[in-house]
Amino acid sequence: MPSKLAAIVHISDDVSVNISLGNGRQTFRWLAHAVQARLLNMKVLRGGYEKEHRCITSFKNVSGELINPFDMIMEHVAVHSETVDLWAQCDTQIEIDKNGDPIYPEWLAAAVVLSEEGRRWQSDIAMSREREKLSADPTASLLPGSTLVQVGGISHSKGGVASAFSIDYPHINLAGMAVNKNVLNDILLDKIKSNYSHICNIFIHFCGPGQLGKPYGMSKAEFGRVLHYMGLANYKESAVEIDEIYLKSLSSKIIPGVAPLMSRAEMVRGLFLQLDALTSGQGREDDKDGMFQVLVERELIGNMEKTWEKISSMYVTCTDDVDMQRIVLDNKQAMLSTYKLWGDVENGVTLQSLIDLIDNATIQAIPSEKQCVAAFIDAQLDPHPDKELSTLVFREFTEAVARFAVEVIDTEGLTKSDKVRLAFNSIAEAQNSANSYRK
Repeated sequence: MPSKLAAIVHISDDVSVNISLGNGRQTFRWLAHAVQARLLNMKVLRGGYEKEHRCITSFKNVSGELINPFDMIMEHVAVHSETVDLWAQCDTQIEIDKNGDPIYPEWLAAAVVLSEEGRRWQSDIAMSREREKLSADPTASLLPGSTLVQVGGISHSKGGVASAFSIDYPHINLAGMAVNKNVLNDILLDKIKSNYSHICNIFIHFCGPGQLGKPYGMSKAEFGRVLHYMGLANYKESAVEIDEIYLKSLSSKIIPGVAPLMSRAEMVRGLFLQLDALTSGQGREDDKDGMFQVLVERELIGNMEKTWEKISSMYVTCTDDVDMQRIVLDNKQAMLSTYKLWGDVENGVTLQSLIDLIDNATIQAIPSEKQCVAAFIDAQLDPHPDKELSTLVFREFTEAVARFAVEVIDTEGLTKSDKVRLAFNSIAEAQNSANSYRK
């Protein structure tokens, strides 16, 4: 490999930028910053260079393939060549949400936010916030960080899902399994890639949208729900084993005092680890690879699709109704604070806590325990008694409150969305009153 490499970055048909690389061991994440700086200089020097070419949101190679932001540039230079041609995707500006927080596209989120520096920064923020909470209230415990933060969503188009897989694929660790690694990789590139929309949907269902700069990912209990709903394990009976798989799936070190959170790529590894355990349990030592492939087809792919169909058809708060989506989004922080106040640190909210909360918030003049129980069970997708869990994670908790509201609020003329909004507002007001009383 030559010692002096260069990248020729094409911005448009008539504009390109040459970046000297030396040995080319920089990442494409670094290159994005370098190109943006060069374009800014071009704008200053030439005076008339358009502003919209300043934000680099991704790079593609000559074949039009999306390049991972953490790849080293030298890895994409042909043998005996000193240059690499790249095509940069540029945007005028980053979209912002109603709070003024940026919504990063997949590639940019991975490059800017989900880097190792970004992860450490997020962990530092989480620890700092919890220390402030403890200093303000010494009786408070170190609660897990929000599981609601989504650093930019995926587009549900074919291209959006393909981009999500391209970002995750290099970070899916296939080590430590009994099944041949090449077989696992082939399954990833074939079966998993073609069904990655289900992975994305289920992950976002539990981790949801949120604010930039807060911990992002799936909690231990939420991962247990994924396996539980997909029929890959009974969390009621195998919580210890599932928790071990969860911890084995994580690539980052666990920071004392900060609840670990699982990325989407780590969730895929966790699913594979569970299937690997099921394969070993079959006792077919002579054909573990074949048995694993059967389980992927029969248990994973089919159940992912069925689980998402069940969630999207049964959940009141999982809907295409824009008004309902906005209500859930606008109230997430208040509901999250309530969830942490009434829930167990590790497992979630119990049935009795839900009943007490609804009573406290006076969603209904005379609380109905029977309807609370029904909402609690239905938020778990109406499980068989053998699979009914004793707590609700945050997403289930939000759904249970919404279901209760739709069932019991009988004011004439109110839509489902109106009833859910009233219930969420009642809960927020009750908590604000409680906080004021404590002060």
